[in-house]
Amino acid sequence: MSYLNEVMLLGNLGENPVILKEEDNGKFVRLSIATSKKYKTPEGKVEQTNPEWHTVFLGNSQGKNAAAFLKKGDKVLVLGELKTHQWTDPTTEQTKTATAVYGREWRLIFSKKE
Repeated sequence: MSYLNEVMLLGNLGENPVILKEEDNGKFVRLSIATSKKYKTPEGKVEQTNPEWHTVFLGNSQGKNAAAFLKKGDKVLVLGELKTHQWTDPTTEQTKTATAVYGREWRLIFSKKE
């Protein structure tokens, strides 16, 4: 049986890219992307859902370019896969779990004016 782990996000950056690590072949950055959807009520009024926030990690040249060109408010398209990781919080000794998108590629759709 085949498996598929593919994520496509189209949303706005909630903050400038955060550089987590710099290496010779690029940078490892974190993006925070908000997505929401619009819908029409039975009365015909257009409403928007509350934003859903997604953590996206980009590495190597993708991360380097994102750090150089993206900024808060930009609309971006990200393609990647979901990964879940666990760690132990050193202060509470509790096991924590987080799921994030590990981006393979991204495209700037619209740049917000300064």
